[in-house]
Amino acid sequence: MLNFMWLMMLSIGAALREIDAHEMLNPRDGHQKLGSDAPLNPYGVSFKLSWWLDGDVHPLLKLGWGSVLLLCVALFAAPPLLIRAPVVRLLRRGDAPTYLFLAAVGCLGFAYAADDLFGRGQFFHEASTVALEESLELVGSIAFLASLVLTLRRPLSARVGA
Repeated sequence: MLNFMWLMMLSIGAALREIDAHEMLNPRDGHQKLGSDAPLNPYGVSFKLSWWLDGDVHPLLKLGWGSVLLLCVALFAAPPLLIRAPVVRLLRRGDAPTYLFLAAVGCLGFAYAADDLFGRGQFFHEASTVALEESLELVGSIAFLASLVLTLRRPLSARVGA
């Protein structure tokens, strides 16, 4: 059950990232795309390094958002640590849900890099990186969904005990 809840949290997080929900958290001070109508103005957060290093942003605001981000990281990191699934053993056995989950993480991570790190015409042609990003997001989402469906059909507890 904990594994399923964790996978659902990841799904919701990925969906929020895909619809750019993080932009609703942006402040109105030039670190955003939405402008002054962002819902949390002037208490928003920007995920850009310039916001975190900006001396005009109050330290308590940075501390508050830093605490929220650490809590989110802890909530995403705790379930796998509590479950302590023998990932290497599952991979050696050819466990499809584990392989699909790792493929999804890899594809989605590389898609993020194609979008935000080396995409948007910074190092490669913009149309190429957009196509790469969208394709990897699609493949990653399909792999994640397949992993989730296979996990629902045969839970982790049954796969580890087998």
